[in-house]
Amino acid sequence: VRCGVDMPFQYTELAETVDFDGITWLPVADITAGSSLETWYSVDRFPVVAVTADDLSTNNADNPVEPFTTAIVELEQRQGEPFPAPLSQLASAETERCAPLIDALPSTLQVGSEDDPVVYDLIDDAAMSAAGYSADAVAWAAPGLEPIVIRCGVAPSENYAAGEVLQQINDIPWFEDTILASGTTSATWYALGRETDLAVSLPQYAGSALIQLTEFIEEHIPAA
Repeated sequence: VRCGVDMPFQYTELAETVDFDGITWLPVADITAGSSLETWYSVDRFPVVAVTADDLSTNNADNPVEPFTTAIVELEQRQGEPFPAPLSQLASAETERCAPLIDALPSTLQVGSEDDPVVYDLIDDAAMSAAGYSADAVAWAAPGLEPIVIRCGVAPSENYAAGEVLQQINDIPWFEDTILASGTTSATWYALGRETDLAVSLPQYAGSALIQLTEFIEEHIPAA
């Protein structure tokens, strides 16, 4: 248990929080393979408290922070300011060609190994709108993990220049904009060479989702 920690960068307008006994928590899972560690942040108390534990130490409790509630509830109740949702601050460019792609994107994305898959579920329109997105964005969430977000019709990356290293997936070259990353495991990827630019916010451990999204982009956004 640590008191007085910084608010985690995973706490964004799109983050899924959990309320237990009058305290709002943000669970953040350890992405190490085979790990059951989670850190729970009290995002509506000041100073912010972080509780880190694994399934063994909590006996797989549904409420792993219950033993600390009595003490933490005595702290000042102050709602933390969330960081902007992934990609929500990017400038829009041309979105007229985006509707066929947005409509075709799947309700779930599966990442990780076949033996231990992680399923990301579509975030509903109301939550997307509350997080500051318009109809040009789609996102998927999994408990304790950073979301996967795609935006269609964004302005080109200001950090892309000749000579940059690109990642080729099928017929689409992708540019990873590492400058946009800050305190998070997610990277921002730009799909190049289509009639409109697209950006994807992708957690480090969900790389296989980029392959799935590439296939949808190829089918619904023509090459330039």
